[in-house]
Amino acid sequence: MNAVFSRGFKADLVREEARYAEISERLSGDFHERVAGLVREVIKWKGGDHVGPHGFPCRRAKPFPFYI
Repeated sequence: MNAVFSRGFKADLVREEARYAEISERLSGDFHERVAGLVREVIKWKGGDHVGPHGFPCRRAKPFPFYI
C-alpha cells in the first residue's frame, strides 16, 4: 500500500529532522526511523492504538513529543 502524505506533514517532518540534526545526526536518524515505523504500524492496523489530545486515533512517537 502506498501512503500519501500532506505537504504539511512532509514540511513538519523535514523541519523537525533538521532541528534534531542540529543537536545530533544520530538523534535525527532515530527520529526519522521512529516516525517511519509508526507510519507503517498505523497503515497496517488502520489507525492508532489510542485517541490523542487532538481527538484522532494515533500513536505516540516516544521519546519524541509527537503523535502520528
